[in-house]
Amino acid sequence: MFLQLLAGCLGLGVLIGPTLLALANQPPIAAATSWTPPRLLAVKPFHDLGGDTCIRDLPVYAGPTAVQGTVVPRQPLEQRLAAAMFACVSGAWSGGVTISATVDARGTITGVEAEGDTSPVMQRCLTNHVIHSDEPITTRGPGTLRAGYFMGR
Repeated sequence: MFLQLLAGCLGLGVLIGPTLLALANQPPIAAATSWTPPRLLAVKPFHDLGGDTCIRDLPVYAGPTAVQGTVVPRQPLEQRLAAAMFACVSGAWSGGVTISATVDARGTITGVEAEGDTSPVMQRCLTNHVIHSDEPITTRGPGTLRAGYFMGR
């Protein structure tokens, strides 16, 4: 029985020995001396478009916007899209819509698309208000501005 125990210890030493030697040759693990706080993401709440005007009953919010190509300056085109939302939205509607407006290098709006939780009548209204506005647009392209809007409490 003593020989069996001795053989088992030798076999275990053969299996574990190389691992112990490899760990013994490694430098000691140094503890972290300083703690870095986790990075926090900045969260920007959606802008209430009705809060800036006298129309406070319609809770229309500006969602995310994206630009493809060159759209400079963005603000006049964004204002035209927001004005189209107020012209076409009714108090009974709730949901989200994305309006895409394409401008060329001369500042001419060459295409408008509205998609989302809207009726075809509202989509046509949004498209017509963006294209046929009384004010000239100062935004130059070529590029596309895609703006999201949603309504709800």
